[in-house]
Amino acid sequence: MRVSIVELRTRVLKELSIDCKIEVKDDAEYQIIIEVEQFNEVIITAPTLSLGDVSLPLSEGEHILGSTLFKTKDKGSFYDKAIFLNYFGECELAIVFNDSQLTYLFDVNITSHKANIAKDIVRYLSSNSEDILQSCYSKSRTGYDYKQGTPNKLVKMKALEDAISQLESAIPKFRFNRKHDIESRVEFHSSKPPVFSDRINDWLFDNVDEVAVANSNDYSFKLSSNYVKVELPNSINVLDTDKKENHVIHYFVRTAQKFLRQELDVFRVNFVTANQLDSEYEGYIKFDNVIKSSLKDVYQNQEKIIVRLLSKLNFIQGQINKYLPVRKVKAFMPQQTSYSLRHKHYLKSFESIKIFYLAESANKQKESFLLGLRNLSQLFEFACLYYLVNYLRRFSTLIEVDWVKDSYSLIGSKKEEVNVLGNYFVFENDNFTYTLFYEKKFYALTSSSDKQLDNLIRVDRGASYFEPDFTLKVEDKISGEYYFVILDAKFSRKYKMSDRDDSIGILSSIFLKYGNGLKVYSNNGIESLTKFVGVMFGLKKQTDNTRRLTYYDPKYDIDSELPILPFASADFIDFSSSENPYYEILDKYIKY
Repeated sequence: MRVSIVELRTRVLKELSIDCKIEVKDDAEYQIIIEVEQFNEVIITAPTLSLGDVSLPLSEGEHILGSTLFKTKDKGSFYDKAIFLNYFGECELAIVFNDSQLTYLFDVNITSHKANIAKDIVRYLSSNSEDILQSCYSKSRTGYDYKQGTPNKLVKMKALEDAISQLESAIPKFRFNRKHDIESRVEFHSSKPPVFSDRINDWLFDNVDEVAVANSNDYSFKLSSNYVKVELPNSINVLDTDKKENHVIHYFVRTAQKFLRQELDVFRVNFVTANQLDSEYEGYIKFDNVIKSSLKDVYQNQEKIIVRLLSKLNFIQGQINKYLPVRKVKAFMPQQTSYSLRHKHYLKSFESIKIFYLAESANKQKESFLLGLRNLSQLFEFACLYYLVNYLRRFSTLIEVDWVKDSYSLIGSKKEEVNVLGNYFVFENDNFTYTLFYEKKFYALTSSSDKQLDNLIRVDRGASYFEPDFTLKVEDKISGEYYFVILDAKFSRKYKMSDRDDSIGILSSIFLKYGNGLKVYSNNGIESLTKFVGVMFGLKKQTDNTRRLTYYDPKYDIDSELPILPFASADFIDFSSSENPYYEILDKYIKY
């Protein structure tokens, strides 16, 4: 079988290879041609073709010289032939033929106005990278209780900033209230007259050989009617701060300095990489260029933050060397002692240092998780996930982030891995528990239906599963009653949401799948417990109208006198704005 792609304007044909990516433009018209040689392959069923999760119809087989050709459309509207429209980045073309699947990769490049929207999304994600790694990636549970609010799993950089701020504020207290012993010692000071004391007497007895006989004109003191001359030391009291509690602070400063220098090296390497951008593809913009160029400012800002923190640590080091000197820094951990428990500036400093040591340094290097996203659909979807997490944190507390395995039940078994992008998020407040699922699969009712109790099931005639991007279960803590909100993210323009004469729009398609095709299987039978089905779309031109598009007439919305449930709408999400109008829409369907 041979697979080719033809750019219809230029008639340039390229044969596809599973080992090589092909560059294409998102707004150009293409035709895919599948050639099956009948001498070598038996055609049991016609091949099927899909681009991402979108099926591409193929013409009936055309027989030419012992081969059968299957083609996508080369006539009709622009939208029928621009098969890569609104894709950006890596895109997968899959062909299923005779129970086997072949996959080909494309790099889809876009025009500048779409790239600007992509940059807005990247900036939104990268500027919140610390919080994303904390709130959207699974964390180890060892020694950590979300509900108690113990923040020992903060991302390491944030934990370090907090520890440095605590030490800065404690410096004045360390000057006058520090762990020490008073050590009495003798020292020679030519400008200070000696004063006899028990300590000086002891020194004299230990250094009798230093005493010489003198005359009355030149002597140091008179001893038993004899004049003697000797250079006497002074007895002084010295603060000895070479204590365990102070070693903890010295060792932390050294450890933090080393950590920041390593971070600085990494960011400088990334900044150089971000400047080494590939050339554009025939005037179109490459996906990696958008990611890397958008991160340049982030890397520069991060470098400034690290340099500022190093400066603060250098100041703190100077202060503790002056007021809490130790002979040689030893590696003591911040374990509370009876002294530190009695002195709050030590206690608070030890707590913040401990948090820094326990904090997990993400195995994804800060914003580099963005470099793993291969296309704009993934990028937009990921931004929407974080957007929803932020929405729920407005009125509830995030208590769990995990990655759970696929299962017929609502909650599958948890995967014991750290720093995996979560697909299962649990939030709670005094009245409700909110469970957010990312790309959760919902199946038709099976013979093991007890596993699907209180879960959404597919009720149409389809045999496979439905997989909405986001599924939110809202459960009343007192009554146990619950309902669902289902959302899908589409990097498309509003016109794609609406039905056209020759095709069904995205909003209708999503509503029919998830609003009509998913119901709850409960002890009461099959119930409709979905309140809202929403499409979050993210692409627009300057002239586009981005007002809300509803499946039903707005007079049947949930806040009307005659509500229809589930209600459905498509709403524009603007990541270039600090305002969040979509929050107000979600507020209509989600109780808190």
